[in-house]
Amino acid sequence: MTALRFTRLATLAWACALVAGFAPSAFAGIVYTMTNASDLQEGWALSGTITVSGTGTGLGYSAITGWAYTVTKGRDSHTYSSNDSGAGVNADGLLATPTLLIVPYPSEGLSSPNNLQLMVRGGEGSLRWLTGLVGEGSDGLPSQYAAFDNPSDWWYVENPAFPLEATEGWVIGMASPSAVPEIDLAGIGSVLALVTGSLGLLERRRLITA
Repeated sequence: MTALRFTRLATLAWACALVAGFAPSAFAGIVYTMTNASDLQEGWALSGTITVSGTGTGLGYSAITGWAYTVTKGRDSHTYSSNDSGAGVNADGLLATPTLLIVPYPSEGLSSPNNLQLMVRGGEGSLRWLTGLVGEGSDGLPSQYAAFDNPSDWWYVENPAFPLEATEGWVIGMASPSAVPEIDLAGIGSVLALVTGSLGLLERRRLITA
C-alpha cells in the first residue's frame, strides 16, 4: 500500500468516526428524575430515576428498562433498584415525552387505571403512581397516589393535589432536554464538506506527483 493511499484511507476513517460522533445512541433510552412530592409523603423524601426505552403513548412495563430510588425520613432510609432480586414492574397507559414522564388522567370509560408500579422482593416493597378507579379527586377524576413498603411504614395518599401536573396527567419524572440527543445535520454537512475537500486535495497532489 502506498503512503498516499494509506493517508487517504486514514483520512476517511477519521471522518467516519467524527460523523458517528454526531449520531445519537439508539439504545440509550431516556432517564427521568422522579418527582419528589414532599407535601404528600408524610415526611418522607423520594429520590431516584426511571429509564424508559423511548417516547410514546400508552406505554407498558416493557418500556421501563431500569429504575432506582431511595426513600428517606430522618435516619430511616430504603434504597431499591431494578437490579434487586425479585424486582418487577407493572405499568399501563404511560406517556413519555423528551422531557416528561406522565401517568395520564383516565379517559371516560377506561376499564383499568393508568399506573406505574415498581416492585421489589416479590412485592414486599412497592412504589406506585396510579390514576383511576379509586374515588373522586378535586378535578372530578378518580385518582390516587400511593407509595409504600408497608402503608404504616411509608405513605399512602388518595386524591392528592399532585405538585407537578401537565394537561395530560401527573408528571412523575423529568428529563433534561439533552437526554434525547438530536442529529445535527448542519454539523454533519460541514464535516462531509471538510472530508470531500481533503480527499480532493490529496487526489490533486497524486496527479501532480504522478
